[in-house]
Amino acid sequence: MPPSRLAVVSFCLLAPALALAQAAPPIVAVFRIEDKGAGLDERALDQLTAYLEAVVSEGGTYRIVPQAAIRNALVEKKQETYKECYDLKCQIELGRELAAEKSLATSVLRLGDTCTLTAALYDLRTQVTDATVKEDVRCDHDSLKKGIDRAAARLKAYRGGSAGGGFEEGRIGGGQGAWQVGKGKQVVVKFRSTPEPVMVMVDGKVLCERTPCSRTVAEGLHEVSMLSERYRERRERLSLAKGSEVEWDMRPNFGWLTVSSEPEGLEVLVNNDPVGRTPLVRKELAPGGYEVLVRSPCHVEAGERVVIELGREREVSVSLAERQAAIEVSARDLDGNDLEAEVRVDGVRLGETPDTFKVSICARALEVRHPEKGVKQVELALAEREVRPVAVVLEPAAPPPPPAGEDRRRPGGGEQPPAAAPVERSLFMGLRVNVAFDLAGAIRTSDSDWDEALFDAGTGMLTELVLDVKVMESLFIGVDMGFVYAKAASHQKTRDLALFDIGGRMGAIFALAEAVDLHLAMGIGASMLLTDLSGVRLNADGATPNPWRFEPGYVALHMRVEMGANWYIQDGLGLSFLAGVYFDLAGETVNLNDIDFLFDFGPLLYVGVGVLYAL
Repeated sequence: MPPSRLAVVSFCLLAPALALAQAAPPIVAVFRIEDKGAGLDERALDQLTAYLEAVVSEGGTYRIVPQAAIRNALVEKKQETYKECYDLKCQIELGRELAAEKSLATSVLRLGDTCTLTAALYDLRTQVTDATVKEDVRCDHDSLKKGIDRAAARLKAYRGGSAGGGFEEGRIGGGQGAWQVGKGKQVVVKFRSTPEPVMVMVDGKVLCERTPCSRTVAEGLHEVSMLSERYRERRERLSLAKGSEVEWDMRPNFGWLTVSSEPEGLEVLVNNDPVGRTPLVRKELAPGGYEVLVRSPCHVEAGERVVIELGREREVSVSLAERQAAIEVSARDLDGNDLEAEVRVDGVRLGETPDTFKVSICARALEVRHPEKGVKQVELALAEREVRPVAVVLEPAAPPPPPAGEDRRRPGGGEQPPAAAPVERSLFMGLRVNVAFDLAGAIRTSDSDWDEALFDAGTGMLTELVLDVKVMESLFIGVDMGFVYAKAASHQKTRDLALFDIGGRMGAIFALAEAVDLHLAMGIGASMLLTDLSGVRLNADGATPNPWRFEPGYVALHMRVEMGANWYIQDGLGLSFLAGVYFDLAGETVNLNDIDFLFDFGPLLYVGVGVLYAL
């Protein structure tokens, strides 16, 4: 083949590839705008950087590396802020790792009342500057935004060959291309994320700043990505049509730390920085290694070195030993006699004198108490592993002066001792067990006048809870609730008789002594049958049986009258002794073969004992 024809064929084969390479827009890593004295806060810098990305990528002149990808790369390099990547060397290395072809470094410098916006476009392959533009603007946000518009327009104009300093030559005007109306079929797409909010980009352009949102896009295949500073970028190619909804779960760009301690409420330090008190739940931290320390002035500090991983929770649990001192406590009276007295520290009883006790170095109040010699309080100030001797002298407290006009003299001379204050009790709670006699004489015919029992008399048990409240000086009202149980025997069968018993009561209560109360009470209540009672009664001729049956749920009303005594052993705790009469008022009736069978019982005599607590 002649050389000329071979050259033509080669050119025809290479031309499409060269055109495609020339048509593909270069990929640019737009780094965060650097503040050089302009006084911009972090949020304003982020917003201006996002706006710069959108303007530079507009029109397809450049393709942009998302900010989230740059943040992720910085995290992998253990750099938590952008401040460490404002120099050119760092940006070139990072841009190459992100497969970018160019990098854009932008800064805002304040000189007096004017800010200079400088943008430099670097070629990462040749490591030389493609173009640098400057715009002098006022330092408010709107002026900076307009400066970014002008700088981006100049940067996009520089794209082209190296001739003319990178400026692309060619004809302008004079032609008219095909005129198309509209942008094809448009659809509304909803975007949601967990968590919210995150930024949504479609085909490299910012579509909405915060989710949830809905935007109009061209129907078809698009590259959709969601970005957030605290979460990893998610990017997929999706076919968007009418009714499409994009709802994604974002992967966190951090991990969690949970710290618990025994005791709770202690200070937590992470890399020597205070972050809260225990229990510390799901504290967000960037991935990496940390020293976690729990400390308290009253305890020996403890902690762990941990590694926080992306999306994972790390738990640290420590138990801190108490930092201790000791007190050697002794007590004497005014005559120099040694005493055995109760020792309390911060309200907690430790023992009796003389003795040595280990206590926390944070203990503050020592109290030495004797029933006859009085009470002494001492303020403590202790050092770790120090034994501090504490010797106290107890003296009885002086009696209060008598009221004006009161004669405190005894009939035989001398002063009369003050009367003891009466003990006031207003709430009584008790658990009692009573033995009841004639409890099983229960089922009778309604015309028997208590003289014809189908069950023989027997002995049973009544267990009950009692709650009484004093409403006046000697008057109380209350409720009682319990269970009745007995063996019910007849000529036909033996049954377990069980009833649920509830009622109200009122009565009078008198204090016979400081530790003894006497009460009289009358109550009315209901007794519900819990067991199935059935039997047979023979007629007078002794031949015709009359079966009867009482099912669970039959109810009889009862009344009781009782007298009791309460003996208080210690504080409000005591024993209750009682006796009373318990008899039926009305019951259920079952009519079988023209004979009425009445479910009732009593009169019953009962005695019992219980445990009582009074306030």
